[in-house]
Amino acid sequence: MDNEVIIPGVGIGPMTDKYDIKILICYLLKSVNMPLSKEQLNYIFQNEQLVNYFSFCDALKDLIDSNHISSSKAQFDEVYTLNELGLQTAKKLERSLPKSLRDNVVEAAIELLAKIKKERENEVEIRPYENGYMVNCVMHGDSFDLLQLGIYAPDMLQADKIKEKFLDDPVKLYRRLIKLLLDSE
Repeated sequence: MDNEVIIPGVGIGPMTDKYDIKILICYLLKSVNMPLSKEQLNYIFQNEQLVNYFSFCDALKDLIDSNHISSSKAQFDEVYTLNELGLQTAKKLERSLPKSLRDNVVEAAIELLAKIKKERENEVEIRPYENGYMVNCVMHGDSFDLLQLGIYAPDMLQADKIKEKFLDDPVKLYRRLIKLLLDSE
């Protein structure tokens, strides 16, 4: 039997050493080169089942206390950026982490940032409406909205599915809708 550590909510074999977790946080912030919120950082680590929440929080606090990272207020959240000490730590110690781990964390971050960008450029609002929900989808252009679409959903499950599908690929939906409306039979 393997001696792998199993932590509830994290999976088999996550990082347990706080020192490594701190290096990973610094590496991630260096790689994406943009401020991330605690929720975004945690989402990346939880999504990849790398670190449990409490270990992550301890490591993040230590990095702030040691001046490796600093926090600032962004639009809605507190975000974290690397200080010079954190940048030097990431550069010197990143190779102590397995390459597959580094690659997975950066890939998860890129996916999250792409999702955030899609949600910023395209908005979906779900509101209660006559025994169901109205899902309002908007595709923003540079200076005007390209698409405004309201769809009725009888329950929240379908409303969430509509939201997810719209945000997954709004351009594809837009193209199909234009084709459908312009094709003559």
